[in-house]
Amino acid sequence: SGQEALDLLKNEAFDVVLMDVQMPVLDGRETTKKIREVLKLQIPVIALTAFSQPTEKQRCLDAGMDAYLSKPVKEKELFEILEVFAPVTVLSENLIDIHYLNGIATDNKEYIDTVILKIAETLPTETAALRQAVEANDHELVNRLSHDMKTTFAILGLDDSLSEPIRFLESWNATGKVNGKVKKMLELIESTGEKVINQIRENFSVDSIKN
Repeated sequence: SGQEALDLLKNEAFDVVLMDVQMPVLDGRETTKKIREVLKLQIPVIALTAFSQPTEKQRCLDAGMDAYLSKPVKEKELFEILEVFAPVTVLSENLIDIHYLNGIATDNKEYIDTVILKIAETLPTETAALRQAVEANDHELVNRLSHDMKTTFAILGLDDSLSEPIRFLESWNATGKVNGKVKKMLELIESTGEKVINQIRENFSVDSIKN
């Protein structure tokens, strides 16, 4: 029912809501109104209904829904609309810009030692501290640590695939328990950190630089 949806949204974050218009207890339009007016959430809400008349579509939009799909839902249309309202963050395999770093670090043993390899050494500690701050619901510390990590990744010439999770945690304001969205963003940062460390170690070695 719509009430069950509201109860879930109070305690957990989602990327998008697929809202059946015809539901018991609280229908889709009334549920959406409560999402907007009571919960004050701007999460994308996609209407699902067997009625395809233009007037029905307008009623859904007037209730605060963002888009509309007719049932039976076609897979192609579903994925197209999800790509608009809940795009997937995909991390590329080559995260750091090796060419960029090689241009800076050429024959510069000190830079490699004090900057590049130092990041590989300290990044596990930084990500562990970030996890501890998230689990403690210390949003101010999470914001600060995320900001510092953004600077670290920028130094490495990291592509923008990590911008969404960093930006999310940098502005996260804890309200209640840690939700699924926070955990997802944290896991993306942790997995990216591991890949970055491996790529640094594969491509840079102080011993390989001329003295």
